[in-house]
Amino acid sequence: MGAPLIVTTWNTQWATPNTGRGHRVAAKLKATESGVIVFTEGVNELLPEGGQAVDAGADWGYAPEPDRRKVIVWTRFPLSLETVAHKGAALGRLAVAVASTPEGVVRIIGSAFPGGTHTSVPAAQMPVRGLNICITLTGSKTCWGHSTRPYPP
Repeated sequence: MGAPLIVTTWNTQWATPNTGRGHRVAAKLKATESGVIVFTEGVNELLPEGGQAVDAGADWGYAPEPDRRKVIVWTRFPLSLETVAHKGAALGRLAVAVASTPEGVVRIIGSAFPGGTHTSVPAAQMPVRGLNICITLTGSKTCWGHSTRPYPP
């Protein structure tokens, strides 16, 4: 068995690369030496160099801003997008990707769904709430990691 697969999740709260906060976020992401990064409310320019990224799309129910994505999945390994939601509450908020790691092929599910009353979709109809990530070896039913936090913070 090789080195462990390090997975980082973070809501970057729209940090941009041209700000002090953006520089700090990018430096911390690089320092983690992660194999997989999933973040919400992010921009691709904060990701470490040399990897591949997919996102959930530019439309997640608010006014579009060209560089912003609600969910971004990045890995230093070969990556392919498996699916994104095309309608409903998951539009722009769900990305499922497959990465070929030294440990095998892993499926990465990144999602971000609001909870509470500030959304036009009733919270009870949301499939999950908060920032969620699940990493599984293909063919396995075991989730390597799951991180959830209340939204809004």
